[in-house]
Amino acid sequence: MRKRSLASALAAFALAGGLVPASAAPATAGAPDNIPKRPTAVLHFFRGDGQAALMGKASVARDYVGRLTCGPAGGDHPDAKEACKAIREASGRLEDIPPRKGTCTLEYRPVPMEVFGVWEGEAVHHARTFGNPCLVGVEAAGVFNF
Repeated sequence: MRKRSLASALAAFALAGGLVPASAAPATAGAPDNIPKRPTAVLHFFRGDGQAALMGKASVARDYVGRLTCGPAGGDHPDAKEACKAIREASGRLEDIPPRKGTCTLEYRPVPMEVFGVWEGEAVHHARTFGNPCLVGVEAAGVFNF
């Protein structure tokens, strides 16, 4: 069996597009129209154990619930276009997204959520616990509503 050096393996990975800097802008000048544009944001959402949060234990959000891409809007989010707009208006700061109008009960059934990804070349990590499932769709303009 032939062994590869780490340097040659990394070089092959980089040539395959695996080590493209997050800040690298996609080449658009002279590119054919049929090549899809690279998204400016890719965010992955996870949901945690509400029962653990209810008992006062730290809950790590482990259940993958979906992906949101922006520029162009897409992914698994039911309203990707509006979610991207809300994040863009908050300059990519998920904690600064205002709630949208809606009415929820006052029950406490915590829903821990966590998001990881890239927004316009910057790494994003945000964790938040919503008071109940209804608030997931109302607070933060529904960005976490999967």
